[in-house]
Order: sequence, then structure tokens, then C-alpha cells
Amino acid sequence: MVLPGRAQTGLFILLLLCIISLLVIQEPLQKGISAAAALVVLSVLYLYQPKPAPPIAQRVPVEDFSIWVDIGEPLSKLSQVEPGQLLLAGRLVKEDMKLLCSNLDLLDSRLKMMSGRFGELEGIGELAFEVKRRLELLGSDFPSNPSVLRERKKDMLTVLEYSEMDMKYAHEKLVFLLSSQPIEQTYMLEQLERQVRRMEEGIRQARRNLSAFLEKFPTLETSSPTPEAPPSAQQSATQAS
Repeated sequence: MVLPGRAQTGLFILLLLCIISLLVIQEPLQKGISAAAALVVLSVLYLYQPKPAPPIAQRVPVEDFSIWVDIGEPLSKLSQVEPGQLLLAGRLVKEDMKLLCSNLDLLDSRLKMMSGRFGELEGIGELAFEVKRRLELLGSDFPSNPSVLRERKKDMLTVLEYSEMDMKYAHEKLVFLLSSQPIEQTYMLEQLERQVRRMEEGIRQARRNLSAFLEKFPTLETSSPTPEAPPSAQQSATQAS
């Protein structure tokens, strides 16, 4: 609690009067009273002085990832889904992509908190936003038709592959930034580096699990008609006769 400005001014005036009394008054009893009053005023002023601002590592809760959703291994449940259960597969993909996007939101907010102090983080935040956009689209547009799924197999895996590459680049950039900072400024960056690495690993696992599921849908090869064999010489002679 901090005293209002007028109260502080009044206490300072009272303290000044007590000090003047100590200097002017000769009577011991009155001096003792003035000294006691001065001590009380000093105690009140000290007790209600504004506390110094906490270090930036405490003021900016960038290290607080307590609401990070731990989803284990993304898309691992697809291994239990049969090829005829594409609606179920779509729901599982949507759920896990939604959780990954929730973690990307948290990561992006922490990056924005720190971008004013470390300008290099602004580019990482843009990457996180782009990855989130891709994963949202993948989760909301998973094909329920086997033919469409076969056609889009490569595109879906490419989405996860590019997202994994982006998070790997972001992680490498954070590692480099960490190595170039004084030790007292690395605390918050270490938290970001750890979460970016977790996101990279999560997307890698999602890509592997989705790839394993899509192997249940081999691409159908269109067979071209077999050309007729030319008639043999004997058949030609028989037809001529």
C-alpha cells in the first residue's frame, strides 16, 4: 500500500517540525517526545514507501507456460482408426490440430511480449502465426472421401513438413540468439527456446503419424489398355486365303 501524496507531504512536514524541535528545545522531556515522534513518522514513511519494481523476468510472465496443453504424441490415435472410419479420423485430426494451435497462440503471445526487447523475435512470431494458420486449415478440411484423401495425401503431408521446417528454423534462431546474449538476459529466452523445440517435435510426430495412417490409402494406379498384338504371319496368310 502507498500513502496518498497529501498524506506523505503532511508526514514530511511533521518530521521536519520534530527535527527542528530537537534542535531548539532544551528541556530533556520535550526532546524525548520530539525524538519519539520523529521515529514514528520515519517508521510510517518507510512502511508505506512504494516498493521497487520487480525484475523484468518477473514482470513479464514469459516463463509461465502453465496453460501449455500437453497432448502427448499428436495424431497417435490415428493408428487405431480403420480406413472406413474417415469421419472419426477427421475428428481426431481436428482435435489435435486445435490443441497445437492453442499452444502456438500461447507461444506467439510470449514472443510478442519479448519482441520489444529482442527484435529478432518478431520474425519468429510471424512464423508461429503462419504455422498456426496452416494447421487450422488442415484440421478443418480433412477429407472424408477416400478418393479425395488419396488425391490430397501429398498436400497434407507437405503442410506438416513445411510447418516442421519453420519451427526448426525458429528454434535454431533462438539458439543462436541465446548464444549471443549476456548470461543475465538468457533466462526468458531459454523458456521460449524450450517451448519452440517442443512445438517442432510435436509437429514432427504429427507428420509421422499422419503419414502412417495415409499409407492405408495407396494411390490407385490407372491401368492403360493393353494394345492388341499384331497378327502373326500365319494368321495373315489364313485371312488372305
